[in-house]
Amino acid sequence: MTVAPVSRRLLVCSLGNPGSQYALTRHSAGHILLRLASSRMGSPPLQKDSNYKGPLTRTPCGTYTFFASPSYMNVSGGALKHAWKTFLKELQGAERESALMVVLHDDMEKPPGQCRFRCTGSAQGHNGLKSVIESFATKDILRIGIGIGRPKEREPVMVADYVLRQPIPREMEELETTAVGKVVSHLKHIQQGL
Repeated sequence: MTVAPVSRRLLVCSLGNPGSQYALTRHSAGHILLRLASSRMGSPPLQKDSNYKGPLTRTPCGTYTFFASPSYMNVSGGALKHAWKTFLKELQGAERESALMVVLHDDMEKPPGQCRFRCTGSAQGHNGLKSVIESFATKDILRIGIGIGRPKEREPVMVADYVLRQPIPREMEELETTAVGKVVSHLKHIQQGL
């Protein structure tokens, strides 16, 4: 008798800032791609979930759970840790053992439309990732960086202004076409065993 393999469950979390004024900014590229990827994978729109304390949706088969952090970027680790604990409580046995969390975040080291998958490493100056790493007490966080490009100026105030602005139309088109396909591909690869 053969035993059917366990389908790995993924909790896909995005980092960004709450509120309509930040919804479509470069710094919320993780949230933008979470919505686009979850829709492309057949999930209904995100809805507030009282157990997770934030917006949530799932693919029809339940393999992927998508969660948008409701916290400000710099303190998002606590929200992700709560979501992860809640997610694990829903699973049992082998499903629980094989479950993984993946974080979607903006990445100034890549141009718009490009994505970078990493299994571990430092936050590289990203305060949202820094908060997640501190909350989970490990650098071993699966993450997909969504390219937003970098401003020519390096002064902190200019960088902050850049990330808190909306992408120009060409950049948004890259997120909506190129980047979403790459995120979905990465997620499927992770779900099937890295």
